[in-house]
Amino acid sequence: MKALLGAIVFGLLFPFCAMAGEGFDAGYNWAERKGIDDPDDCYNRSGGYINNSRSFTEGCLAYVHEEAASNEDTERDSEDEDDNND
Repeated sequence: MKALLGAIVFGLLFPFCAMAGEGFDAGYNWAERKGIDDPDDCYNRSGGYINNSRSFTEGCLAYVHEEAASNEDTERDSEDEDDNND
């Protein structure tokens, strides 16, 4: 009986867990498609979450921060290359 009850509870809760991940991924992909580079663009005009979704906004912010770090690494590598050519 416990196994059946556990399976029912898992079946009821699992879709909500999956949706949370989809919100993050959707936000990340949206930011990537739009070329978002400003963290403020990950919030709506009143400063709240886009689509009232914290996970969507977190995905957007993750993309922005990842891109900023990647751009800093690229700039640093370019500067190092220039220093070696002098």
